[in-house]
Amino acid sequence: MKIIKTTSLLILFLLFSVQSFSESDSLHVTQKDSVASDNAKESAIYGSPSAWYESKSMPWIASIFVAVLTIITNLIISHYTRSTSLRIVKAQIDSSSRLANVQFQATLNSKNRQDWINDVRDAISEFSTHVRQLNIQLQEKEIDRSMVFSLHEKVQLFKSKIKLLLSPQIETHKSYLSAQEDLMNVLEDHLLKSKGGYGEYNNQAFIVNLNLMVEKGREMLYAEWQKIQNAKFDPPGA
Repeated sequence: MKIIKTTSLLILFLLFSVQSFSESDSLHVTQKDSVASDNAKESAIYGSPSAWYESKSMPWIASIFVAVLTIITNLIISHYTRSTSLRIVKAQIDSSSRLANVQFQATLNSKNRQDWINDVRDAISEFSTHVRQLNIQLQEKEIDRSMVFSLHEKVQLFKSKIKLLLSPQIETHKSYLSAQEDLMNVLEDHLLKSKGGYGEYNNQAFIVNLNLMVEKGREMLYAEWQKIQNAKFDPPGA
């Protein structure tokens, strides 16, 4: 809008200048014609008023026109340069905002996954500890039933918690859950034997399945930790 106003003022100034010079030339020629009436030779010299483009002031008019044109061109270039600069700055700000948001989300997702890994690791540690204690308690000569009940309740609690934290659709999670279920089958068999069932306790199978479950848990947690290192910030358990 400022450019249009400035351009209009410059054009009006140019037209006014041209008109002023033209009137000045016409007046000058008219004066010469009045003097030439007494002298035919002078009349032939001065003759009728010349055209405006033949005026002696044309160099000045041309200079003014070039100056005005230069100013208009510079104003237009300045306007588009400023507009382009503003667009570039806005694009940079938008890009920086998007990058900051991505970094924030990445940091948040990373923290959420690390918290999830810690929860799963703690739950597996608690589960394996209580499983060992329960297996030992079941084989005591004098079984403390209240202790057995308490330990069995904790085992079931952490078993359920781990299941809720994991996703059977993921291969590493599925492998761990399978090993955990095999261990629970051995433990449930020992629980039945402690209540008067026949047969011996299969501690070898218990130890093998316990070690396998711990190994599968380690592999699973390492795979999840690798996702953090590789910046694969999908939701935990995915």
